[in-house]
Amino acid sequence: MLAKAAKQLGEAQFAIALAFDDDVLKEVTERLRVIFGERFKATAKKKKDAPAPKQDYSTIRYLDLEGKNLQELPAYVQEMTAVETARLARNPKLDFGKVCEVLAALPALRELTFTTTQVPAPKSIGRLRALEILQLDGFTEPQAFPETFAELTQLRELRIMSGADVILPESSAALANLTSLSIRALGWQAPVEIHKLTKLTNLDLEHCRFARVPEGMAGMDAVTTVFLGGQSAVEFTQLLLVVARMRNVTELQLATHEIPEEIGLCRQIQVLTVWGARQIPAGIGKLKQLKQLVLSIGDFAALPEAVGELTNLTLLNVSENSSLCTLPDSLGNLTQLENLFLNENPRLTQLPESAGRLKALKSVRLSDPETVAGVPASWRAFLSSD
Repeated sequence: MLAKAAKQLGEAQFAIALAFDDDVLKEVTERLRVIFGERFKATAKKKKDAPAPKQDYSTIRYLDLEGKNLQELPAYVQEMTAVETARLARNPKLDFGKVCEVLAALPALRELTFTTTQVPAPKSIGRLRALEILQLDGFTEPQAFPETFAELTQLRELRIMSGADVILPESSAALANLTSLSIRALGWQAPVEIHKLTKLTNLDLEHCRFARVPEGMAGMDAVTTVFLGGQSAVEFTQLLLVVARMRNVTELQLATHEIPEEIGLCRQIQVLTVWGARQIPAGIGKLKQLKQLVLSIGDFAALPEAVGELTNLTLLNVSENSSLCTLPDSLGNLTQLENLFLNENPRLTQLPESAGRLKALKSVRLSDPETVAGVPASWRAFLSSD
């Protein structure tokens, strides 16, 4: 019947292209070969894979290449014209200068996190003019930033972590939009005209060294919190004299063994935190506005009677002081005190009788209440050994 059909079709030459799966193609060619016999010729060609569509990087806003051990940025980064955040930390082999040159062409870039050991920092860092947030770490040698740093005029937050010294250029005082400056380094040098950073709200001067303490800092009216630590005794005292004139500062944090008597001049302070103190001066009693006092992780034996003059205190924390063995009788004058932390003081074995007058208390912490004499019975309801 198939041969008869072939005769009826007659003879003609034509070519057709068919696209089938392998199994279907085999069956079709067998049937056609039966119909047309030797006249049928079949040629199989492998279908070419369609080229993969090119990825569009122009709409990506977030780039995270942290910890990839890159030696250079991928070529596609140059196409990421909408990227706003670039996280490139923990790629120590990346050349900081070349990275800055690539990123400078990305007009939307607002935030950069980067790790580098490169010294000195490249001048091309100043080309990242749209940056608002910059975090750098990894420095193992002293790092002096170039004067082009001042060209980052949109910068709002600057965080630098270094195992060596850091020197900010004098021109960095022109970063007028800076609201947060945090430098964790072995030591760092601020610009002499740091007072021109008028939008700073937190003034973190830990391990900051000055050729001379800038008197102009007293006019930094946006600052509400100051942190000091790592300065020499002379610098520390000079800085406290400046802080005393900063009218809007309400919180002061100190990391120091010796608290100068000048602390009593900072009478606008409402929150005072001190770590590592070996003695507490009587001048602390002049801080009449104080509401929270934290004297923790220290090594002082006693609190001065002047603490009882801080009648606005609602929180007193004297925890983790290895030498503290006595509290003043004036403790009972703190009638507004709500929270009292006395934990981790192994030598404190006796409370003053006046402790019973603290009627506003809501929380007390003692590591081992059974070893401390004079604990008022009224404390049992809210006493914690945490």
